[in-house]
Amino acid sequence: KNLPLEKQALQIIREAYDGAYPSSYRVSEPAKVESLSPDLEVTLTQVVDVDGVGLRLKKYSVRSLVQDPVTVGEKLFLTSSVSGSILAVAIEDHNLNAGQTTRVFVVDQKEQPQ
Repeated sequence: KNLPLEKQALQIIREAYDGAYPSSYRVSEPAKVESLSPDLEVTLTQVVDVDGVGLRLKKYSVRSLVQDPVTVGEKLFLTSSVSGSILAVAIEDHNLNAGQTTRVFVVDQKEQPQ
């Protein structure tokens, strides 16, 4: 596609939000728990590889583990354990009450083979 990288990242996030991907995307569902915060259960639920443009989307399910309201911020995901080449982070609902869940979408650039 001839879109700028930022627009490609936004398009992939929109597709992930709706759960409708083109057939050319490779989708896997690893169900891997990440230790990003003691107050949140963060699970990587889906990885979508967009071949041809070198982008990958990671979809996370984030659940509050505390009784008090908690805020989920983009900075939580700006860590090398998520990716070293993040382009965009989108959070569906920033504010969670006890036991509530939200979705987080992270778009990064895949390593290009040399």
